[in-house]
Amino acid sequence: MRIEDQCIIYKCLNGEPEAFGFLVDRYKESVYAFVYSKVANFHDAQDLTQEIFINAYRKLRTLRSWDTFYSWLYAIASNLCKNFHRSKSRSPDIDSVEDYDEPTLEKPSLDAYRQQLQHESLYEALQSLPEIYRQVLSLYYLGGMKSKEISRFLGVSPQTIDMRLSRARAKLKAALSPDSIGEEMITMMTTTFDEIRLQPGFTFHIVEAIKRTKIQAPPSKMTLPFGVSVAAGLIVLMLSFTVPYSPLYPIGQLIGSALPSQTQVKEDSVIPVDTIEITKIVSLSPEMADGDFGKKPMPEPTPMVGAGKWERKADMPTARENQSTAVVDSTIYVIGGWTGGGEAGVVSTVEAYNTDTDKWTKKAPMQFSRTVPATAVVNGKIYVFGGDHFHRPKHSTIEMYDPQKETWTRKADMLSVRFTLTASLLDNKVYLIGGSNSLDEGSNFTKIVEVYDPVADASNRKADMPTTRGYHTAN
Repeated sequence: MRIEDQCIIYKCLNGEPEAFGFLVDRYKESVYAFVYSKVANFHDAQDLTQEIFINAYRKLRTLRSWDTFYSWLYAIASNLCKNFHRSKSRSPDIDSVEDYDEPTLEKPSLDAYRQQLQHESLYEALQSLPEIYRQVLSLYYLGGMKSKEISRFLGVSPQTIDMRLSRARAKLKAALSPDSIGEEMITMMTTTFDEIRLQPGFTFHIVEAIKRTKIQAPPSKMTLPFGVSVAAGLIVLMLSFTVPYSPLYPIGQLIGSALPSQTQVKEDSVIPVDTIEITKIVSLSPEMADGDFGKKPMPEPTPMVGAGKWERKADMPTARENQSTAVVDSTIYVIGGWTGGGEAGVVSTVEAYNTDTDKWTKKAPMQFSRTVPATAVVNGKIYVFGGDHFHRPKHSTIEMYDPQKETWTRKADMLSVRFTLTASLLDNKVYLIGGSNSLDEGSNFTKIVEVYDPVADASNRKADMPTTRGYHTAN
């Protein structure tokens, strides 16, 4: 969440609907790509994306925490897509001349037919993929998002996004033989997505539409959320001192303050925006913050109580991701994971970090290599549950590690095959919750709950969760 999002929301709630255009410009591509992955039709996706932003503006006063705007917008998009599919199932599709825009009708019929065939083949290829793979491909190629941006949008780790992208490309190529056709499909997807991006006037049309929409302004005594940093206050101050925003404000004319800064004009946006990089800030007095925010001064930043600091420690000997960890006494055990490179990158490696000496030691490896397993510590022993091994059969295995003897022992298997599950300890018994049970993890998350008893070395099935889930946490 960017601090300036809070400033823009504040201005919207105080009667400046034009400011909402900055949020539209910032997030429209990712929302459009997400919607397209759901509806697989770019005309419908454009209409729904516009509806999503207009709905978000109307409901802006219901956003309780301004720093959750991105995830809140994602929730609105998801709900509207579900409503769209419900309404679509109740009414048949009827094509008419009115359904096509003027440029489409002006194209020669042969070119239009070829483009239609190309789009249809792409739709079919994408629809053959599970939703989680279709989603990341759309966000990456159509939304132009990087792995970290996609992970923030979907609420999963960047490593998981990289893994899904790799699998999505592989599954897309595997569905089309020979391999050259698969490569052509990836190229065609990039080209087609470039052709169906949002029109340049998209943001302007939304800003014009919301000007006619009334939202309730906050109470007159409302100020920025307590604890917003000095940097946020400075950004608000600079926005307050600018001339009123207009989509027609000439590009190249600098707007801003006399604060020491470097400025440049961003021209790749629909809305002309001055990007200000602060190079030096001496102080900001609360009395400075009057501007168009009212006569009351902005609150001073909340002092950090008990703030600590980060220190660089010894690196892990083996670089990896999707590993599991366990703590016994003052030692952190890093178990399994994925080093990259497909199936061969799944490891059984175990390394221990001593927090007292800042040193790593290599320990006996597990009997089975695995990634995204779950771990729990019971009476000083480390138990590892389940895990993934790409195209090999998934794990239902349980292994126990004795730090004193440095040995691994195979235990009775879980009742179900799972990875991306969680393990929670209660009364010396381990609750194994949720997870996935196949390669297409997004469509095969489970509700399963088992309890493993280390003394009896046996698992028992418990009541399922109401909701399927994976890549989650539990305490």
